Amino acid sequence: MVTTSAPERFAAGFTRDAVERLSRKKNEPDWLRQRRLQAFDLYESLPTPNRSQRAWKYTDVSGLALDAFLPHAEATDGAFGIALPESDAHAGVLSQRDGASGTVADFAATLRDQGVIFCSIDQAVQQHPELVQRYLMTECVRPDADKFTALHAAFWSGGVFLYVPRNVAIDLPLYALLWATTPGAAVFPHALVIAEEGSQVTLVEEYGSPDAAEGILSLAVTEIFARDNATVRYLNLQRWGPTVQHFGQQRALLDRDATLNYATIGLGGALAKSTGESVMRGEGSNSQLLGLFFGQKHQQFDFVTLQDHQAPRTTSSLLFKSALNDQARSIYYGLVRIGVDAAEADAKQENRNLLLSSGARADSDPVLEILTSQVAKCQHGASVGPVDQEQLFYLSSRGIPRREAEELLVQGFFHDVIGRIPVAEVRDRLEQAVDERVVV
Repeated sequence: MVTTSAPERFAAGFTRDAVERLSRKKNEPDWLRQRRLQAFDLYESLPTPNRSQRAWKYTDVSGLALDAFLPHAEATDGAFGIALPESDAHAGVLSQRDGASGTVADFAATLRDQGVIFCSIDQAVQQHPELVQRYLMTECVRPDADKFTALHAAFWSGGVFLYVPRNVAIDLPLYALLWATTPGAAVFPHALVIAEEGSQVTLVEEYGSPDAAEGILSLAVTEIFARDNATVRYLNLQRWGPTVQHFGQQRALLDRDATLNYATIGLGGALAKSTGESVMRGEGSNSQLLGLFFGQKHQQFDFVTLQDHQAPRTTSSLLFKSALNDQARSIYYGLVRIGVDAAEADAKQENRNLLLSSGARADSDPVLEILTSQVAKCQHGASVGPVDQEQLFYLSSRGIPRREAEELLVQGFFHDVIGRIPVAEVRDRLEQAVDERVVV
């Protein structure tokens, strides 16, 4: 773990005093300061996750020295390392650096007039406190989920707040971009998405850091509320530098006939461990979960998913793929739960892993938990294997060098996931990011 000289006002290490200083600096109301302090008490009382827990079976964090990190780093100057989307391909962009609240650019006035709120969550605390107080880590993701979530609840800073009123449809995607630069810093981006009845919205969250910024810790949380007949498309693109350790939790609550299109793309970081959960608590709700990971050198990706069918006639599908080179490793543990009240549920879960070297490794554990006999369909599958030699021979026989042939096969393997993303502008951005990284 990298230690650095901390800014004078924020010494390294997570303490109760650091929580209070952070809250005072942000001029937060008493209710929020108390929530932060309560979360910090939870952080101190909860045990560190260990490998006896199924979700942590393959990832050992006992040696993670949290005291080495800066709990709140000041934003630094310099180039913003994430390319902004084209102006005609989005409805607004929130760009942030380290733990700063960030600025919104090109947010359409027509959307603001319709009651859409798109801003940093820090700004929302000041301008829309009633919404933040009602939703922030109260129902969807709770601080007592585990030690890392409690730490996030105590120190979150930056992130995005998105509120879409009833029956408002936003055609173009909104972007929230986080660029972290301070060596030894901890960043805590929090996304809070509230889509009221009949609304439609697409949010793209993208994280990145320069390769030279060593020892960054990321603890990220995303909460999504999709009310009756709402459609939320959420995509997360993670392009951290090679030494970043990332822990993320993304959870969505779906009401009656709500739809979630979810995609997570993992390309960077030394360790990236995330959880993606879709809770279908309303009758007729449905979700599509997509995941894509490309690992090189000694990268490790560990992902846990939950498709939680709680109501009748709910549907879900999941496709997660990883391609691994060198000594990289991926772990996937996915649970499909069909509850006692989820009659006629339909669920599909699929995990595919492509090994590009003899040193790469993938572990896949798809699980079904069916608590009712009235299931429409429930199926799962997993595979781990090398590049198909017949496909490789076919390309090589047409004059394509072996390395280029492998790159084409990996790109085709991944684009099966990207092609299912329903927004063309987002597909293009993700496709470019993957193509830049896939050099086997």
